[in-house]
Amino acid sequence: MFRHSHHSHVAVLCFTLLFVCGQAYAKTNIVEMLGGTPDKITLTAEEQRYIELTNAERKEKNLPELVVSPLLVKVAREKSKEMHDLKYWGHESPVKDKRTAMRRVLFHLPKPPFAMTVGENLCFCPKVMVEEGHNALMASPTHKANIVNPVYRYIGIGAFTAEDGRFWITEIFLDIDYGK
Repeated sequence: MFRHSHHSHVAVLCFTLLFVCGQAYAKTNIVEMLGGTPDKITLTAEEQRYIELTNAERKEKNLPELVVSPLLVKVAREKSKEMHDLKYWGHESPVKDKRTAMRRVLFHLPKPPFAMTVGENLCFCPKVMVEEGHNALMASPTHKANIVNPVYRYIGIGAFTAEDGRFWITEIFLDIDYGK
């Protein structure tokens, strides 16, 4: 004989609240882990244009726009400036704890995720040339693959312009999962 008890209803209610609240917390948590909402950071005109061009490419492929992450913008800006300051060019950094894009993102996260996928595009121009830089990335199959990869949900763009006008751009693409 099955009997309903007040305790079983309370247990179901508590489980439901934990499940629903946990789902909302997980979504909010990812935004917080990535530095908050896009309005928490001011992009340069060049960074904003790269975002627009990237999302336009994605729209042409019926892909969702990438969400700007303040944390990823910070990581990308640091990478662009680091390449200038340390006089190197490439995805692998000479800085031990920040050698790869994955390591650089993990270095800044408040806690490690359950899983994440990171992509990075680099662009250098002798002067500020946003459209030309973006077009060069789109002409490269591996860089284009990052821009239109349906897995990625977040982006950070970091521009650095040297005193002599040379211009570095780093694009960081991310999908992240903190589990349930």
